[in-house]
Amino acid sequence: MYQRGLWHLTRMDRVQCESARPLFRASIELDPTFGLPYQGLARTYLDDVSHYISLSTDNGIKLVLPLASRAVELDPNDANGLGLLGYVCLINGDLTEALDRSDMALDLNQNAAVALQTKGSSLIFLGRYADGIRVLRQYLRLNPKDPWSFRAYVHMAIAHYALTDYEATVNAGQRAVQASPHANGG
Repeated sequence: MYQRGLWHLTRMDRVQCESARPLFRASIELDPTFGLPYQGLARTYLDDVSHYISLSTDNGIKLVLPLASRAVELDPNDANGLGLLGYVCLINGDLTEALDRSDMALDLNQNAAVALQTKGSSLIFLGRYADGIRVLRQYLRLNPKDPWSFRAYVHMAIAHYALTDYEATVNAGQRAVQASPHANGG
């Protein structure tokens, strides 16, 4: 069930995202001590907030936070779970907590994709543009086909613009569109 849910989730299509939810819920019902379906279900709501714009940030956080927290509670050594919890903090505007959570995750696994993306984006929104770009480049090197990579490119474009590197801004923006032609910008 969990793997089928992931397949639907990573199609980056709203209908497929909605199709993933009952599969993640069924997986949770089958084994409520398995943390990954909580992460998957949380991601469906995060995508509704930041990708499909079909759920407000406040309502999305109310749905996502308990799921992401439960995943970490079930497996505190899962770096991707901690990274996802950090991403929830990022979406909620708590950049310092997002950075702390992503650092905790990276202490467990320096290659945790969600944690790298969260850390890089947090650094950018904290005004540490060059550091954020460096971390997001590392994320993209480690996980170039991640369905959520467009977010890294969008955030890199923001950083390049702030650094007045307009050619790099355009390049990052074009890469974002190539990575997910129907994305809203994440």
